[in-house]
Amino acid sequence: MEIEERLRSHIVRFALAHYDVTLDEVLSSTRVRHVVHARAMIVWLARTYRPQAGFVSIGRWLGKPHQTAGDLYQTGHRLHCECPHFARGAEDFAADYRTTMEVPYACA
Repeated sequence: MEIEERLRSHIVRFALAHYDVTLDEVLSSTRVRHVVHARAMIVWLARTYRPQAGFVSIGRWLGKPHQTAGDLYQTGHRLHCECPHFARGAEDFAADYRTTMEVPYACA
């Protein structure tokens, strides 16, 4: 469980820094684009690096219902393909993750 907690805090801290938002903004109900992108990055990274993590538990991280977490995952998947800033952030996270945490089995 310690690894999961470390991964969660690592993902959240990374997304907050990448999009220059605060935790209060991410946890709020605002629909400002860069805040939504930060939320989507958190959910997308969580599912990418821990595929067994369910949307219910990820939604709890953000104080959102599981449907919202699922929608954010789809948004993150779309952004990963279409948005260079999001894709660069995902690549930076992967590089950072390999140096600070264990190498995930899902992403070589």
